[in-house]
Amino acid sequence: MRSMAGSSRRERGRILTQTGFDRIWRAVRLRFPDDRPSYAAIARCTEPGAANASAVEYITAETISRILRPWLDAQRDAVRGVDQRSLEHLFCAFGLTLQDDDHQSAQIAEDAPADPNFVGREEAIADLDGLVSRGFRIIVIQARAGIGKTTLARNYLQQKFTSVLEFPIAKATKDIAPVEALLEEKLRQLGEEPGREFFVSLDRLKRRLQGDSQSDSYGNRLGILIDNLEPALDPDGRFIDPHRRYVELLNVLADPAVKSTTLITSRERLHEYMVSVQHYPLRGLDLPAWEKVFQHRGLRRVDTPAMQALHRAHGGNAKSMDLIGSNIVEDFGGDVDAYWQANQANLLSQCELEDQVNQQFNRLQELSPDAYNLLCRMGCYRYQDVPTVPIEGLFCLLWDVPEARHRRVIRALQDRSLVECERERYWLHPAIRAQAIDRLVSTPDYPTAHRHAAEFWTDRVAAITTQDDVQTALEAYYHYIDMGDHEAAADVIIQKRPNRWGTNESLGRSLYKRGLLRQAVEVILAVVDRLPDSYRRAKLYGILGAVYYYSSDNIREAVSSCQKARAIAQSVLQAPQNDDDALRLRLVEINALLTIGICHIALGEYDEGIEAHRQVEQLCQPLQDDRFLKSVWFYIAYLNLRLGNLKEARRLADQLYAAVNQLGDRQMPSWVTEYRLFFLGLTYRELGEIQRSRLLYQRVLDFGEQSAYGQATSKALYGMAALDTEEGDHDLALRKHAASVQYLQDIGAKYDLAEAYYQQGLTYQAMGDTARSTASFQAAIALFLKMEAPKQVEKVKRAIGDA
Repeated sequence: MRSMAGSSRRERGRILTQTGFDRIWRAVRLRFPDDRPSYAAIARCTEPGAANASAVEYITAETISRILRPWLDAQRDAVRGVDQRSLEHLFCAFGLTLQDDDHQSAQIAEDAPADPNFVGREEAIADLDGLVSRGFRIIVIQARAGIGKTTLARNYLQQKFTSVLEFPIAKATKDIAPVEALLEEKLRQLGEEPGREFFVSLDRLKRRLQGDSQSDSYGNRLGILIDNLEPALDPDGRFIDPHRRYVELLNVLADPAVKSTTLITSRERLHEYMVSVQHYPLRGLDLPAWEKVFQHRGLRRVDTPAMQALHRAHGGNAKSMDLIGSNIVEDFGGDVDAYWQANQANLLSQCELEDQVNQQFNRLQELSPDAYNLLCRMGCYRYQDVPTVPIEGLFCLLWDVPEARHRRVIRALQDRSLVECERERYWLHPAIRAQAIDRLVSTPDYPTAHRHAAEFWTDRVAAITTQDDVQTALEAYYHYIDMGDHEAAADVIIQKRPNRWGTNESLGRSLYKRGLLRQAVEVILAVVDRLPDSYRRAKLYGILGAVYYYSSDNIREAVSSCQKARAIAQSVLQAPQNDDDALRLRLVEINALLTIGICHIALGEYDEGIEAHRQVEQLCQPLQDDRFLKSVWFYIAYLNLRLGNLKEARRLADQLYAAVNQLGDRQMPSWVTEYRLFFLGLTYRELGEIQRSRLLYQRVLDFGEQSAYGQATSKALYGMAALDTEEGDHDLALRKHAASVQYLQDIGAKYDLAEAYYQQGLTYQAMGDTARSTASFQAAIALFLKMEAPKQVEKVKRAIGDA
């Protein structure tokens, strides 16, 4: 019974409708013409007595607040109803009779859904509030088409102002109404008679907006909307000659004395320097806003990678959201994933979306051909691994524009919201880029733009010290691929630059050193068999062999690639070569044999490994450069150890150790690499030289961390963990094992990961933890089996049997 009574009380709660509020507030303002009265002042008007002849019952200030506050303070989301009698007595106190259309059930109002398409703009509304509170009279909401400028402006004005005037600007320039006619119409809406001359009418508008005794009936400032301004603007963002008088109107609206706020929506920036305006760049809706709207439309599974990709591709565009949401419901049964699968290659599949973007491009082409050409040429950039382009990357695309005008042309794109910019780095939203590249591809500018962009990226990276440098340098490759210039694309991978230690290394090597193994394989395979037999092709196969070794997807494939590199180099050497070219080809053959040798080490095939490295020694002898010999001795020393030649292993190891020590801690010439230092540390560990082994592993860690060579660092970690295990520090060993395994898992380096699991298993075994050691050993066996490395499998099984 208690709940029924509560329900009955809720049903008796009533609130004012818009009609009811308008009626009572006009009556209140007639009683208080100068200022907005307090709720207590209004309550005193309801107290029966001689001063209030029509009042029948006193209504408290709290009740008055509950009746009026939702309307006066824009808090309609916190509506609380009152008894109908309170409404009747309030109306009666001000000489009115409550009508049926003056009120409604509070429960019905509370249950009524908010506008489902106006979401995610809380921050924008707060920003606009801040600008208004700082005294800005005109705010230009600027963004590209479809972002939601008009929707935001209308909703904001409706929430914050009880009276709104609209000055509509036509969609096409030819249809723009003269400001004189619009001004006359708006003055009549305000209850003012227009003057016979334009400036007389402007003066009357100004006095009306200044308030005086004729402020609007709600006592609040007036909200004004000027929608879709860009058709009235010229290429420089100024009003076109036939409509220059709009400047005079804006000057009145910008006057600090007026009691109005004007919101202007525009795709293009307003550059009338005689008018004081504040621009507000509006961004797209965030992902939660899209999800909320799609959920409201009954779409299923909106929190998916497809939804994220769809939102990102359209830059949170509100119009795209509306059109795509409808299409998903109508044609894809509410399945977002299915829609994305069908449309991800064609972001403008919706005719309305394509028309919207086309209109912007066409207008730009008409008003600013140089800016139009730049926008189309910017479509050649990928905006993926390197998501933004520095301003110099735009300069290089303006090859036919005088340098003095470069920044002005770029500014024209920014002013039209067609490019995004932050700290002089630029990017295009995918939908804009799709249109840009579509227009570029059919013009003679297409190959020229790609070539200029490729040269820009190449020149931008002088040395490789970070992963960002690697990705930036690699961007040139993709431009050459799009042009069909496979030799130039190959040269990007082969080109050498100084690394952190001043040693030159190819971009291909920089890729695999930083764990970008899959990307390295992809870029090489896309070009290597499109090239004739040459140094380029041989070099790429050599790099590919190294990448396959480091990723260990197929060690046999690594050997095969290196054999192809050797065969091509030997074939090309049959023809006459100058000394430099002959040396380059010999080094390809030497490096290919080095990789073949370490592949045999990975497979546990030590006899085959030392045979390959002995061939490297023979090839290095005629070069008369001990750097090449030293590079192979790291592996020969380790292989001698594995084959039982301990004396020769120690001799070579000591010779190398002395040479490395002479370098100091800040030098790593080409004959020393982090991997080679690791093998020297491993050799000393097997020889029982724990201190030297640890010092070498530490050097690998130091060099690896400084050069971002994560795979070498991970090898050093499991090497040091093995030393910690021998010294009984199992907790420290396990922490190093965990870090090593995690990184190697992330990059997919299967051989090193298998070895890391094996070493981890030995640590657990030393701790007496049979279950965990077995799990680690089995993980190692599974990877070695996948690599087709039976001798490594036998090594692990022997360790299990020894337990």
